[in-house]
Amino acid sequence: MLATIEREPEHSDGVIILNDVFYLNFQAAKTKQKIKEEQMQITVIERAQQIQIQEQEIIRRERELEATIRKPAEAEKYRLEKIADANRSVITCVAGFCKLDS
Repeated sequence: MLATIEREPEHSDGVIILNDVFYLNFQAAKTKQKIKEEQMQITVIERAQQIQIQEQEIIRRERELEATIRKPAEAEKYRLEKIADANRSVITCVAGFCKLDS
């Protein structure tokens, strides 16, 4: 028959040191994870700000286009239509179909 020997748990300095090392490593891993999460949040915020800046730039370019291209083109179109109407009126009068306001 084999005798079983019960051993008391050892509480030597080696065990305590290993527990401390494990705890420190665990805390370091938690800290690294938190840093990574915060870096991701920073990246997300930076990207959102870049998108907002790009949207503002699109609005600015749209306004610039409106002011420099569209409005002058509309004004020129209106001017040419009025000239064409005047020329049409002159041609109609010359042809003898003019209604004169008397």
